Amino acid sequence: MFSTRIIPIILIGLSLLIAPPARTVYGQSWLDPFNGSWSDSNQWSGNQVPNSAAADATINVSGSPYLVTGDIDIELNSLLLESGDAELRLTGRDWTVHNGISISTGELNLRGTTNLNAAVSNSGTITVLGAS
Repeated sequence: MFSTRIIPIILIGLSLLIAPPARTVYGQSWLDPFNGSWSDSNQWSGNQVPNSAAADATINVSGSPYLVTGDIDIELNSLLLESGDAELRLTGRDWTVHNGISISTGELNLRGTTNLNAAVSNSGTITVLGAS
């Protein structure tokens, strides 16, 4: 004989199987689909700019196309770029990302004499433009 306690457990298990996957978010995340500078703490969750060897950053907001300008030298643990509307542009900066950059959608744009020390997993776009 089945117990009535088994039915709720089965329903919870089934809902976990059919629920859409959530977006991955690491540490601080970019808040709005608006242009802005990496160094602006108001653009980041927790009002904290990700910039340490232990920091994880996520840019995954959808909306109209927007530009995140890497305006300071950065050290991160990891970076996830997961929005087709986002462009992360680094111009003449030094960036170290110890556990790599993952780009599932969106664009990483390197310009000028940018030094990027990171493994990159890319399914989006990477643009490299030398000094003009």
